Amino acid sequence: MDMHSTAGLCQHPFVLVGTQCVHIIPAKYTWHDARNQCGLVGGDLFVVDDCDQYHKVALYLDEQDYLYYWIGGSDEAVEGQWRWVDGSPMDMGLPYWENTFVLEQEPDNPGQQNCLELNCAWMYRFSSAWCSDARRVICEADPI
Repeated sequence: MDMHSTAGLCQHPFVLVGTQCVHIIPAKYTWHDARNQCGLVGGDLFVVDDCDQYHKVALYLDEQDYLYYWIGGSDEAVEGQWRWVDGSPMDMGLPYWENTFVLEQEPDNPGQQNCLELNCAWMYRFSSAWCSDARRVICEADPI
């Protein structure tokens, strides 16, 4: 089966990537608006379930040729406690989070950058960002 096939498992506009139905919104939105946009197409912001799925989605994103995407993580509820939009805790450190230019580990700028972007320029690593920044969007939905 084609790695990006719908194969009757994902509702339009989502495609099956690994075990998740994924949809890329190429327009740029703030993090909160991005989450609303995902809801309008029947999903939510993308949540990384495990390293294998993370790798499959990174390969898919490599075909898209964009650099920054909003995904479904933030520490807005409790500063420093990063959680996914489904309420589950987020794994910290490598292999997911990137190092910054000054060799400090992301997330950085506590109290300021509270939303999670996937930074394709840094080998598909997580990076904290200002929620008001405009980014492209990765949505996910459950397979049908």
